[in-house]
Amino acid sequence: MASTSKKKTPGTTKTTTKRVRRGPSAPETVKTPTAKPPIAKVGVIATILAELRKATKDKPVTKAQLGERLAKAFPDKEPTGLARTVSCQVPGRISREQEVTVKSDGEGGFWIA
Repeated sequence: MASTSKKKTPGTTKTTTKRVRRGPSAPETVKTPTAKPPIAKVGVIATILAELRKATKDKPVTKAQLGERLAKAFPDKEPTGLARTVSCQVPGRISREQEVTVKSDGEGGFWIA
């Protein structure tokens, strides 16, 4: 009995193929799923984006406010680590990597235009 593994495109399940011989006939192929599909979770970056999208020019959000909101959304994560993430991501990196335009009011407030 031989078994092989085939990888599908990213985000799909991996399938294991087993060949079973039964008598002098050709091998029969049996496919069984071996991995569960990924569970969609809302992450830190997605939460930052959502908060920036809710903000407006008239009511921008500060980095400190983003950090507080992330701490409430992710109580299992260290607040200082979340604050560092906000500092690294807003405004430059998130603008480049997520292809959005993050605007600033010059006083520490941000929103997505």
